[in-house]
Amino acid sequence: MDAEILIHELHERVLDPAILREQWHVDAPWQSSGSLEAPTIQLGKLLYRQAMQREGQLYGLRLRRTLIDGFKMAWLTNQPHRRHRGTIVLLHGLSAEKAHWLRFARYLVRDYRLLLVDLPAHGQTGYQVGRDYSTLAQANRVLALLDYLQIQQVHLVGNSMGGFIAQRLALIAPLRIASLALFDAAGLQARHNSALEQSLRSEHNPFIVHSLAEFNTLMAMAAKKWPWIPSQVRLMLAKQYHERSARWFDVFTQVMLEIYPSSWVEAEISRLKMPILVLWGDLDALLDIDMLHHYSELLPHAQIVSMPNTGHMPMIERPARTAHHYSEFLKNNFSLKRLAHRTPL
Repeated sequence: MDAEILIHELHERVLDPAILREQWHVDAPWQSSGSLEAPTIQLGKLLYRQAMQREGQLYGLRLRRTLIDGFKMAWLTNQPHRRHRGTIVLLHGLSAEKAHWLRFARYLVRDYRLLLVDLPAHGQTGYQVGRDYSTLAQANRVLALLDYLQIQQVHLVGNSMGGFIAQRLALIAPLRIASLALFDAAGLQARHNSALEQSLRSEHNPFIVHSLAEFNTLMAMAAKKWPWIPSQVRLMLAKQYHERSARWFDVFTQVMLEIYPSSWVEAEISRLKMPILVLWGDLDALLDIDMLHHYSELLPHAQIVSMPNTGHMPMIERPARTAHHYSEFLKNNFSLKRLAHRTPL
């Protein structure tokens, strides 16, 4: 299928995933970087695992797991003060993981209870072929986790696909959501030609990678400035990303079919009445900043923040500044004298 036709049909009718699978070369082999690749990847895996574990421990976060809808869901959480200000749930984007929130979370861990969740098909939660990864299914799993933890109400934050899921969750359980924050959130159709659409026009989905070079291209699209990553870790992440191509394709197509040919967000989001923050990196190469303006039209009561010199993942690129915007949003909407209800840990 011609790429121009593909983009046109995204807006006109539902496409067959089998066509997209061939279009995006999902099953193409990995392009090895050389004979020392295997030991380099093993070293990268060790370095990454140790770094993430130590950083989480430094911020007082510990790993927990429980069975939710057949998935052994993993999340990081802290031991908050008894009279903390509430619970914040952080939802990552497509192909991301809970660790992407660590440096943002460090600025909130003292005053709030935090849940950094690995959504099914991501991180340490795992993937199951043939399961439902739609925003509704994922939102219900997060609700089930809150029920398991006996948490009645939370502040909900989502980046990219996590923002899409957060919107769905807020719509199906509005009384459970004290506030909603959307960081470069998916869910709206692009009104301008984003880099993501341009890549699809070239018959390439940036989330499907077959080499270190393609992974580096995706990284450049996903963030304007990443923290330093050792070369061994970068190669490990690239190879792991390739090995998970089938799952990224599965999740991507399921989520995309909720946006094209029509987006339920545009029809339903005006029903959300809780305090809302919409924050966007002005250099987002995946979801054009015009979407920030679109959200401002759909949610006239929302607080709107454009972050300069920032890409698609502000909580990684500028964690302190992003946390400052978010903390001010919470302070402005929730009196500091109003302490959160106590919830079991």
